[in-house]
Amino acid sequence: MSALQFLANTPLPGWLRRRIYAGDLLVVRNVAAIQALVEHSRAEICAAFDSADPVHAQCSLDRAEWDRRAAGLRQRYKRDAQARKLMVALFAAFGFDPGRTAADVVNLRCQPHDDNPVPDPRHTLGAHRDTWGSNIYQQINWWAPVFPVTAKRTIALFPGWWSRPLANDSASWDLAASRAEIHAAREEGRKPGYRNVPEPREPVDRADWLPVVIESGDVLVFSGAHLHASVPNASGAARFSLELRSLDLHDAAGGIGAPNIDGAAPMVAWHWFRRLDDNTRVQAPDSDTVLACDTA
Repeated sequence: MSALQFLANTPLPGWLRRRIYAGDLLVVRNVAAIQALVEHSRAEICAAFDSADPVHAQCSLDRAEWDRRAAGLRQRYKRDAQARKLMVALFAAFGFDPGRTAADVVNLRCQPHDDNPVPDPRHTLGAHRDTWGSNIYQQINWWAPVFPVTAKRTIALFPGWWSRPLANDSASWDLAASRAEIHAAREEGRKPGYRNVPEPREPVDRADWLPVVIESGDVLVFSGAHLHASVPNASGAARFSLELRSLDLHDAAGGIGAPNIDGAAPMVAWHWFRRLDDNTRVQAPDSDTVLACDTA
């Protein structure tokens, strides 16, 4: 599996999907639609932390207050109408047909600067494939930094694991149970013992990972079937980044997607995604009700 491939222009959507399903790691440079989403995110982050320099807001806030503000910001952002509008514009800029494309909410990752050596799972995710949870092999991930990142404050991919099975607990992971535990812990004023994502059942050597350092306005595009993780942050500054997930309904109906190497999720999380054309939740795609896949 190759390292990052940098593109100066947005590729055709059919080509992009095929390359992502094949395991390519693409970085598209200087995307105006991403920069618009980044600028909106910066304004929201600065307001939430009441700071013109939010990456260093921990210097003036205690950790509990920082966590409270970050949690509130992330929850508001998932319902932010302007963020979704800008996300739809991003996919339009890449030529994605809204009639055959669905997306998850816009996720804003807020990772504090001292989330190492014992990472807090609210902010820092261990090695996982998104497909262990979603069971959707047409899922495409889009990742962009809101403020500058470094190799010690970013996302990391494990390209060598693309075609290698990794023992994991996807067969028993339950998002609903995890969310119930989060809610109960908040009600009781304690730290939740939840797991945001399924986990490996064997060691994953960090020597194999590829920390991603890209510029503001760039976007990393990769398959949800790629093994990836948060880099535990001991950099001296917080990391804020955007995470989007798209799904092509025609590919899903036709069984076209990334390979399932080791996933065993008992359900398929179609309902996590909403159609771009009418914002309705996705049902299981039916090959009898969609048009033949195009090659655009």
